[in-house]
Amino acid sequence: MKENTGGKLTRDLGIGIVLYAALCEAVSVMILGFDRYFLIGLLIGTAVTLLNFRILVTTVGQYMKSSRVRTTALYVIRLAIFFIAGILCMRISTNSIIAYGIMIVGVVPAAVFGMLKGGHLK
Repeated sequence: MKENTGGKLTRDLGIGIVLYAALCEAVSVMILGFDRYFLIGLLIGTAVTLLNFRILVTTVGQYMKSSRVRTTALYVIRLAIFFIAGILCMRISTNSIIAYGIMIVGVVPAAVFGMLKGGHLK
């Protein structure tokens, strides 16, 4: 994996995540028709995923600086964000929590796609 110079890796991962969300919405429109609750769940999942990725970058930086307490606090904050967003989606509708789950689980293929697109994996 190449070194993250200028935030290119972060940008490419973000692009992969957004493209994955667009693909999920396109497939859901074909299966469910347009469902605004599904779209809301995808948007919340996308926002949470991007936010948590930024926090993860900060967490890794803190870990490298041997700041264990701050690293642990950032990890707990990341988990709390996932939990709160999940509860919010669950309160909106079943389709919303399903879309949120699809987005959260889909982070790995989206990230790999973004990394491949940017030439970070060979």
